[in-house]
Amino acid sequence: MRHLICAALIAVLPNVAFARGLALDLTRRTEFTDCASGGSSAQALVRDTDYLLRVTDADVWLCLTGSGSTCASGGERFPVGTVLHLSITGDQVSASCRSSTSTGDATFTRVQ
Repeated sequence: MRHLICAALIAVLPNVAFARGLALDLTRRTEFTDCASGGSSAQALVRDTDYLLRVTDADVWLCLTGSGSTCASGGERFPVGTVLHLSITGDQVSASCRSSTSTGDATFTRVQ
């Protein structure tokens, strides 16, 4: 039994060694405050950049596209409390949001 426990620890330890936090650049962020129920105006994100996405106040629907749109319909739903490491690829450089209550906030903070 002792050998099985040691083998399990050896298998897990390499993965633990790579766990780390994200360094954020708090001066470089894109915020949507009170996403409109009919869709908020689009804002540009930086191509090929990582962000920490946080959703507060209410659920939001996000639309990530190559050019500006208002996200009046469709999009991906993110529930309030979502915290997500998000990579913006070369063809998704515009973000917009909507919230059924017009109170949801979405904040994209750049990862250093």
